[in-house]
Formats: sequence, structure tokens, C-alpha cells
Amino acid sequence: MRQTILLLLLSLPFRMLASGPPDLYNDTRGGTRWQKNEGQLLNTDGTVNTDIQFYTMGAYPRIYIPRGNSVSFVMATRDTAVATPDTLRRFDLTLTGEDAASNPDIVPYDALPGHSNFVFPHTMPGLYGLNAYGRIIKENVYPGINQHWYTGRNGPKMAFECEPGSDPLDILMQFDGVDSLHVNWQGVLEVYQDDK
Repeated sequence: MRQTILLLLLSLPFRMLASGPPDLYNDTRGGTRWQKNEGQLLNTDGTVNTDIQFYTMGAYPRIYIPRGNSVSFVMATRDTAVATPDTLRRFDLTLTGEDAASNPDIVPYDALPGHSNFVFPHTMPGLYGLNAYGRIIKENVYPGINQHWYTGRNGPKMAFECEPGSDPLDILMQFDGVDSLHVNWQGVLEVYQDDK
């Protein structure tokens, strides 16, 4: 089934990167922290994950941003009964099209107060004093177009910043692992998987 997605695309001067695009709802602060992976993440087989560059802390769904032009959203469903297995659901968003960058640079902005420490057997003697960020930017995901990831009171947000001369029609998004997409009356993209 073909899905149509409406996006708000902004044409802003390139120098506005550090402050980011304006938010129509003035909702740019929330509890989500973007953490850089410095070796603290493990794969399911117990090996150190070197593919994920940034991930969210304090957000649902949790977002993982690997190298390349895709992003993974992961939702966990825990059941208190021992006999019922817990469930992980995941879907991926990939920027596609002939002009999509295969491995855009990711730049963190808006360092948040405090630091994160990770002391696990595989990180010994420990990772201390790591910054978390309020915004990360995937630069030049298409020629002259940057992808911003930040947060609001209701969770993570994404916006595209289009430099003068760029073509917003270059932006093509492919969703894998979803049942359907819907834009609600507030303009929010709703992604459905297993009727959730």
C-alpha cells in the first residue's frame, strides 16, 4: 500500500544550524537525551556495538542512529508474568533517493548539564564524564538539507533544514517494519505496528 506523508519543510539560512529550525509548537525541550555510543552498547550476542553512533535515553520509543542513512525505533513491551515473553518491536526509517547521502556526518549540539558514566564489565575501567545532547544533526542527508533530531514534551522530534537552493522534493522516506502510516489532525505522523 502506498503511503503519502506530509512534511513541514523549512528553508532557513545555513548559519542557523546551532539553534536549529523553529518549532511551530514552541516545544523544543523535553526529557530525551541523545547519548553518543563510546562502546557502552552491546549487541544481542554480547559483542560491543560499533555501528550505533547515537541513541536516546529517556525516550519512548528508543531511537538508535547507526552509521548510514537509516534510523531504528525500538519499543519494548514487558509482561509481568514469567510465562509470557517480553516483546521488542522495531521499525526503521531510511532516507532514500538518488541524492541521499550514504553516510552523512552526525554533529551533536546543545550539550546538556551533567554527565553520563558507564561502568560495565566490557567498559572497564569505565567510561566517565560523557556528555549527552539535546539535539543532533545529520548534515547534508541530501544536498543542502540537514536532518535535526531533538526533543519535546511528548518525545523525540525530527525536522529537515533546507538551505537556500536545495530541493525539498529530494526528501524521500522509506518505512520498514510498519503496518500503516497516518497523519493526524495535528499534523503528527502516526506509525502503526501490530495495531499499536
